[in-house]
Amino acid sequence: MFGPGHRQWTPPSPPLADFLPPGPLEARLTEAARARSDEPYLQLLAGRRLFVQVPHDRTDHGRTDGEDRPPGPDLLHTRGTDRALPLWTRGTLPPAEPGHVFLSRDCAGLFGQLRGGRIVVAPETPAERRLTATPENHRTLLRLERERPHPDGGRHGHTGALLHRSSWPVHGVLAQSLALGAHLAVHNGLPWNELGDCWHGYEEDRELLRESWGVHSPEGWRKAVDDLLDRHGGDRATEVALVARLRAVACGSRPRDVDAWDEQLGLVCLEAGLPTEALDQLLARARRVARYEARFRADGLLPADGFVTSVRGYDYGRAVNMARWGLAARYADRAAAEEAVLRAGRMARNRYTSWAAFSAGYVLGRVLRFDEEEFGEWYGHGLGPHRVLTGDPASPWRSLDWRLPAR
Repeated sequence: MFGPGHRQWTPPSPPLADFLPPGPLEARLTEAARARSDEPYLQLLAGRRLFVQVPHDRTDHGRTDGEDRPPGPDLLHTRGTDRALPLWTRGTLPPAEPGHVFLSRDCAGLFGQLRGGRIVVAPETPAERRLTATPENHRTLLRLERERPHPDGGRHGHTGALLHRSSWPVHGVLAQSLALGAHLAVHNGLPWNELGDCWHGYEEDRELLRESWGVHSPEGWRKAVDDLLDRHGGDRATEVALVARLRAVACGSRPRDVDAWDEQLGLVCLEAGLPTEALDQLLARARRVARYEARFRADGLLPADGFVTSVRGYDYGRAVNMARWGLAARYADRAAAEEAVLRAGRMARNRYTSWAAFSAGYVLGRVLRFDEEEFGEWYGHGLGPHRVLTGDPASPWRSLDWRLPAR
């Protein structure tokens, strides 16, 4: 099955050092790996994406390996005389070998492509299982996939699970800064504290940056980070409206005093020499913010007397994830990605007073951009992770002091 040119994959040293089942899948695979039959293990793999490690230079021109043919890795895992293709779940990924990236592939598709080849899933972890890509196993996976086409939320997760990797920090400034990106990590069912070699998969991460951000290069990635962390960037209209309310509060008004807010908005426009149309737009934005805040209070995103002070949290959270995607897509090295994360952390700590205040600002910034006051999917994508992160005792927001000193 595997011809010349393949070499032994060397697991990280010491083996198993990073294995702490970070989610339900890896915990269940650990149990199934002890079964005599392959069936329990295949049931857990059906409908999921597995990761294969390949040389980076084979992937620079798009999906060169394609979903319709084997990925052609150059690394094999050998035990005795058994040479097998190593595959990983998202939660068991090791650090990439130098010059390599991880591709995400459909499990059943891999079994169909490898035609009798040997496979080892989650090598050198308690969840390891060696399998053969037989036609019978391929048919079993296809049948199970039809019965359960989107296990745990589909291709990219969307599980609402709070996960972490034991090899990445859970304390300190880097962890505190990485936790700014935890809304999206929880939503996607990915580790909140990881700044690693893979997020969704090399091709998916490049596609995300290309399609959603217009990023095609290291220079484009750097510009995207700088734009998100620009001191004068973000949703300027909403920021002006929120600053006007802070001025009203500083003058002794209640945060929900609409007349005082309107008065300050008028003064802001007068001081800046803005036309009447600008004031009308700011008043409309203030009303929209107030409607969202009322819903936030009802749903626990804000306390009964709470209000949002800034929506820049949305930019800071996205900057952390931009760092993750840039590293995974090989547009940034680890030092540049970490610097972007720490920079976002410093800016967030200077603007907000707590995790709850940051989260409310993040969610408001997101729904103002996407939700259109429907309180639908986009709103749920913010509210669900907020509840997990503020309520779960294992959450970094419960264990990390917001006011960690910057380094």
